[in-house]
Amino acid sequence: YEVARREGVQRWGRIEHPLSERLEVGLTPLLAATLDDMAHDRPTAEIAMRFHRTLAAIIVDVCERLRAATGLGRVALSGGCFQNRLLLALAVPALRARGFDVLIHHQVPCNDGGLVLGQAVISDRLDIAGY
Repeated sequence: YEVARREGVQRWGRIEHPLSERLEVGLTPLLAATLDDMAHDRPTAEIAMRFHRTLAAIIVDVCERLRAATGLGRVALSGGCFQNRLLLALAVPALRARGFDVLIHHQVPCNDGGLVLGQAVISDRLDIAGY
């Protein structure tokens, strides 16, 4: 892409060195606890809140591990899961409380709509450049 060939592109914090640790989130305990709560007829709202709080805690934990490995302190919360307002409302303040600079979508959807917009912009630029 032409933009990638330009000099002086702003450095945005790419991970320069691969992590020595593989970060995988095992969700089996979370799902098992959710099923156990359901089997014990716990209130749906309570189960849902616990589930979302756990996901937010996982997000914070992964971000902290990545910061420890890379020194990066800026987090972009993007993707369809961040259409979930509750998850976003739990994750953003928790990350900020730990000193992260948190970026979220304001004008472009965080889901496939944003991806499509980006593809359209690139397609337009390639068309203008004659590719």
